[in-house]
Amino acid sequence: MQTALFYVIKNEKGNLLGKETAILLDALLIGLNMAMATNFVTLGELWSSHVEMEEEDEAIFSRIKVLIENHLPDGWRDWKVIDWKKEDLFGKKIDHKVLNKIRFALPTLELVKAFYPEATSVGEKTYRNIKLRLLNWNLCRALIMSPRQVACQL
Repeated sequence: MQTALFYVIKNEKGNLLGKETAILLDALLIGLNMAMATNFVTLGELWSSHVEMEEEDEAIFSRIKVLIENHLPDGWRDWKVIDWKKEDLFGKKIDHKVLNKIRFALPTLELVKAFYPEATSVGEKTYRNIKLRLLNWNLCRALIMSPRQVACQL
């Protein structure tokens, strides 16, 4: 029903908003409603929280933490975010169109190197699997900056 409201909103030129804009506004409104009912945590709290993982993942995650320290600006530990569960953010199965658009606030090449230090390139499937693994960690989910409808919820 919220989306239907946006279809009748006109811009300053008197034109009705398009479907894409309505969907984006709808996602933003849902995100705002959920954010108001959710407690914020800082990136520093997510950084310090211990997550059970396999030994190989611990090594990868520690390299990602080094990337975070090296590439985020001063004060990043104080940034407030919502610690969404992966299923709450994306549903049971992540839409492949959304997964393809996901970008993190870290250099992509260095993220790949965190997983495969000797790699000079990776295939599409490998890169998709890297993203899926990053989404398993709450600290990494908090660093999503694209697509916008996902990032607005964080």
